[in-house]
Amino acid sequence: MTTDTVRALRPDLDEARIQRALDGDLSGPLNSDEVLAVVDRMRGRGDSYDRIGRLLDVSTDTVTAWHKREYPPRSIGGLSSHDVTIRAGVTYRQLDHWVRTERIPGVDRLVAVGSGVPRRFTETEAAYVELLARLLRIGLNFDVAANALRYQHEAGVDVTTLTELPLPDGAALLLHPRLAVSA
Repeated sequence: MTTDTVRALRPDLDEARIQRALDGDLSGPLNSDEVLAVVDRMRGRGDSYDRIGRLLDVSTDTVTAWHKREYPPRSIGGLSSHDVTIRAGVTYRQLDHWVRTERIPGVDRLVAVGSGVPRRFTETEAAYVELLARLLRIGLNFDVAANALRYQHEAGVDVTTLTELPLPDGAALLLHPRLAVSA
């Protein structure tokens, strides 16, 4: 499968993330299709499997298998589930449930399918999880908190900078500055 075929099947590939990875910056996560695009482009420009492996922090054999499409790559970069659970003060089981039930927008669920496949989170996604966990700790009902945050997110509001959270019943929750999250 060529990069163009992958792009046709998955038009949401983030070209900026792919380019940053090609430039050696893996500060944000790459989904599996973006990893394949990086491998294909680096091989296309003549980079060795060894060089690609060093960039992606995987073995040469793994890069070779990905390039030959012997098995799909894992996502790379960004924050691990462990990092997010520590930061937000939640259990892995809670985080997994929230992702599987689509309570955390933006997480690439296609990469995160199956046992042993690591999820990767952006700083913004981690901040969203942290805010949801903080709202639960102050006593908000899970469904109310999750739906209120999702509504704000879908309306284009950066939920990590909210000072007031409108609730479904028309009331609003004033967020103490300590609840504010910096992404």
